[in-house]
Amino acid sequence: MRNTPDLPGEDRSLFAERLTTPAGLPWILAGAALAAVGVGVLSGARHLDAGSSAEVVLLLASTVLIGVGQGLVLLVLLRWGLVSRRHRWTSILLVTVTVALTLALVTEGIRAASAEAAAGGAWAGYRIKAGKQADSAWIGGRKVGGQRVYRIEPTKRNVKSGYGEPATVADLNGAKAKPSARRTSVAACVLATYGARKDNIQAAAVDATTYHLLKGGKWRITKARGAQRIRQAGSSKYVRSYAKTMLANCGRLAGPYPVSMSSTTAPVGSATKVVFTIKSATGHGLANVPVTFSYGGSSPVAYTDSSGTATTYFNVTTAGVTRATARADRVPEWRLTVRSPKNKRASKVAVAGRLAAVEASTPVRASGAQTVVVANGSATLRVGQPLAGTYTVDGGSGTRTVARSAYGPFDTSATNCNAPRAYTSSTSMSSNGRFALPSWLPPKSGYYRWGVAVTGNELSTAASTCGASVRVIKQAAVAQDRPAGRSRTVKVGQGFDVDVVVSGFDRAEGHSLVSRLYGPFVNKDNARCVESKRVASKNQTRNVSGNGKVNMGNAAISSSANTGWYVWQTTLSTGDLVAGATSACGVLYEVVR
Repeated sequence: MRNTPDLPGEDRSLFAERLTTPAGLPWILAGAALAAVGVGVLSGARHLDAGSSAEVVLLLASTVLIGVGQGLVLLVLLRWGLVSRRHRWTSILLVTVTVALTLALVTEGIRAASAEAAAGGAWAGYRIKAGKQADSAWIGGRKVGGQRVYRIEPTKRNVKSGYGEPATVADLNGAKAKPSARRTSVAACVLATYGARKDNIQAAAVDATTYHLLKGGKWRITKARGAQRIRQAGSSKYVRSYAKTMLANCGRLAGPYPVSMSSTTAPVGSATKVVFTIKSATGHGLANVPVTFSYGGSSPVAYTDSSGTATTYFNVTTAGVTRATARADRVPEWRLTVRSPKNKRASKVAVAGRLAAVEASTPVRASGAQTVVVANGSATLRVGQPLAGTYTVDGGSGTRTVARSAYGPFDTSATNCNAPRAYTSSTSMSSNGRFALPSWLPPKSGYYRWGVAVTGNELSTAASTCGASVRVIKQAAVAQDRPAGRSRTVKVGQGFDVDVVVSGFDRAEGHSLVSRLYGPFVNKDNARCVESKRVASKNQTRNVSGNGKVNMGNAAISSSANTGWYVWQTTLSTGDLVAGATSACGVLYEVVR
């Protein structure tokens, strides 16, 4: 049975009649509908970003709809007399209180949303129990000036504030205060690696981890306040698990990040291997970091492996030293980026998602195909002349040592740059070009060759060459004299001869020695060794192979018509390595009847 208000008997039927009157029922239904819509809008607002402009609008709208709906129902009841006259003043009071509460709710909703937005609008996370401190009401990330931030001073007030410009710090409160530089860098790693992703669980874990590292004490995730805040969050089990994982990962991988770089020496035309390595402060490699290399106009990108190493290869085209560079520009920041509040009662905030860049370089040493060429100053020399020439080095780089060696003497021109080595000297060089060979004097006849060898280094391959042979000739000498006891005057038919002394040989070599007779001359002072006066039939020939004295044999003038003065001249033939010579025109004989 339906219960109805306790009305006098005569009013009961009136209540039933007016409750179903066509004029009142639609207004009651409309008020109820408005309130229901307000409840739906309120439910939808709870799924939006806390503190966002959309949430503020929907909270305001839901509050207005619920209040208007409630007021409309009560006013209709009063208007149509559906409430007992006996309770009318009570109903009027109820309507007044409802309207006042609705207005208060609207005012508080606007104030709370505005305050939260001004203090750093909640961005991702969970509502928790509200309080006066900065660590209350919300666990997660906020937005300040378009940046994703997290509060770092839990004991400050939960009040609105503007914020100053970001400042970067490696040690949040200095060397003598907490947290340490190490905890600062681990917190920076958490914020950089995990803080910028819009995920409620992850953002709540970053919030809890940030307080754990930067405040410590009861805000550690296993201590009273830290654990309490996590329990008040939605999905608290996962928030706690995420926080532990973040602490473990960034404990291993936080910076600062030492980097190193190396390359292999490669001949021109081949490839050099370039390696870049990045480690955490605890020596663990940073994996999956993109690294942009640069060398010779090429800029490939490689990713680090689990050891923090990225490798690439470059073709080298020029001998010498050229620097290769590498830049890793998506490294988690190891310093905190902090924004201070303009309201001194509010908490500072740390900016999330900050990445840093680290760079390194290394010399790439490309070894050139070094060449050396020898050019002789002359193909033939005499003993006593310098074995001059030049050598040209090309394709080398850096400091090298060059050895200049003269090989010989050899008996034939079919020589090489093997032993014996008659002379050697060394010098250093740091540039390519054409250089003079030493002015070395070969001591004896023979064939000689310059050999030049240039050492290699990490930039140049070794090179050597053997120059063309140079013939070094020894000059011989011929002297003649009248044999001892021989008279200068002889008669027709009587033989007369000449002794010849050969000198200057420094090796055994076959030569011919020819003495030629010139005459007759009427006067001895007119005796000359000219072809027109040569007595061809009187040539005296001997074979010699070295130094010594040789009697050339007798010649006789058999005709009285050819009496007069005669003179001798001797010639030594030229060989391969000993140069011939001709004596003076001398040794006179007078032939008489």
